[in-house]
Amino acid sequence: MKLIKLELKRTDFKGYLLAAAGIFVFCLIMTFAFPLLPKLEEGSVTRDDALLFATWKGVLLPVSGLIMSCFAVLGGAMSARLVVTEYAGKNALLLFSYPVKRKAVLKAKCTLLWGFIFTAVFLCETFCFLVMGISANLFHFMPEAFGMTEFGRVLAAGAVLGVMAASIGQISMRIGFWKRSLVASVVTSVILICPVTNLFMLGAESGLWIMTGIMVVTLAAGLGCYVGLTNKIKNLEV
Repeated sequence: MKLIKLELKRTDFKGYLLAAAGIFVFCLIMTFAFPLLPKLEEGSVTRDDALLFATWKGVLLPVSGLIMSCFAVLGGAMSARLVVTEYAGKNALLLFSYPVKRKAVLKAKCTLLWGFIFTAVFLCETFCFLVMGISANLFHFMPEAFGMTEFGRVLAAGAVLGVMAASIGQISMRIGFWKRSLVASVVTSVILICPVTNLFMLGAESGLWIMTGIMVVTLAAGLGCYVGLTNKIKNLEV
């Protein structure tokens, strides 16, 4: 905990908090926009698409994919700042002079990154659909009511997406460190979210099961990248 507190003091989180707030506002707007798209584009939207976006389950997938994508990219940017610049730049000498194990310092950084992205995704997913659900129940612009079943599905999706986005951030961190490049971290996260979001929509009927399956894969890959990076930094010479 002491190392995590130290990292909090060393890192300026105002920019990341502002970015997270901006992502929330954008995703909230899109949460309201998806159900309205079929009505605004009646001539160019198929009947199946119109029916899909008329259900909470149908809206959940694209909005969840959008939220996860935005925060996965933010995670890539954060990993570049917290790890890649620290260990691949001039600050490495300072970090290695700490009277603590290198593994402990890296663990604190990754815990901070993982915790921030997971919490941000979970809160964004929850409040986007909570605001949308209350509004829909009041003004009846959705055919289905937003009840406890739908809210429970949103909470589950938020937890799954949080793990997924944080794991993608860790994978991006490993690639960025390997390439010694900040850009590589961000580009990796962008590349990874493309197939993930496509799988979301391909598995529209399976919903949370598809999300959970992807989460398991990304979590395993993220843990593997963390272990690999730990060993790399442990033996790194400055």
